Amino acid sequence: MKHNCRATLLLSCACLAVLTPAWSQQQRDSRENDQRAIQAVDDATKKAAQARNAKEVVGIFYADDGSAMYPNAPICTGKEALYKRWTEMLAAPGVSVDWHLTRIEVSQSGDLAYSPFVYEMTMPGHDGKAIHDRGKGLAVWKKQPNGEWKGEADMFNSDLPLSAGAPRQ
Repeated sequence: MKHNCRATLLLSCACLAVLTPAWSQQQRDSRENDQRAIQAVDDATKKAAQARNAKEVVGIFYADDGSAMYPNAPICTGKEALYKRWTEMLAAPGVSVDWHLTRIEVSQSGDLAYSPFVYEMTMPGHDGKAIHDRGKGLAVWKKQPNGEWKGEADMFNSDLPLSAGAPRQ
């Protein structure tokens, strides 16, 4: 009996030693696939934003219960509210947006991810003059039941100092 336990333990250890590298590689491959999928969604979202297509931005990026937390505005949750917010933002004359993910980190479980990003945008100010802004943000992603990655939340803030005359909200 003692011999059987020792043999079983040795066999188990040998199997673990053989299977662990394969499992580890499979997990790395899966995470890399998820990172590529997230990058593709982000690229399509940016293309839609640069084309000023709010419907596509919201449809491509956000989960049904997704939220946006933008500066000087209350939290915006749900596709209808997000569509309204993006429509207003993209309809402003002279608006341009660009961003780049700086990293995509997928959880070990493979169902959540986050991606810090940097952005630049131009928008009309209260006086009609163009305001050029740059800053950083964070997007939180969730893998949907169908395997697609969607944004659960995104937020950003400026790197530029507040103007002396800018109203605080």
